[in-house]
Amino acid sequence: MRFPLTVVLQVRLRAEEREEALLKQILSELAKGRASIQEMEESLRLAHESRVAATGASTTALDLCALYGAVDELNRQRSALEEQVRKLEQLRDKQMPVYRAARQNREMIEQLLERQRSAYLFEAERREQKDVGDIAVGQHMRRKAVAKIRRSDGS
Repeated sequence: MRFPLTVVLQVRLRAEEREEALLKQILSELAKGRASIQEMEESLRLAHESRVAATGASTTALDLCALYGAVDELNRQRSALEEQVRKLEQLRDKQMPVYRAARQNREMIEQLLERQRSAYLFEAERREQKDVGDIAVGQHMRRKAVAKIRRSDGS
């Protein structure tokens, strides 16, 4: 038996899969961004240690300027990464309700489809029981008729 809601369920399932894939992509990018920030923090820590070590040693002004420039660039890159992570978090926050709604729509159709199947099976079982009952009544009536014929033949 094919149920009309099966096609609707397939459409809703594809919509949910599409929204889930988008959410997974956003979460993956978010994880990469956070990992990059962690790497950037480690680079900044190492650059700071180099700067401190260079300050105490006999270092040329040119080397110190280059070191400060490198630290400034790392800070700029970290700020850009933090902004990217903030935007990805906003995207995630917007995508979560869209995904939840798609999942709920699919679940609702699944429940309706299950109710349809249950009603169909219930009705099919009821028809089968009626058919079995009709057969039993028919057999009983035939036996009764045969018995009546035998009685009338025997009299």
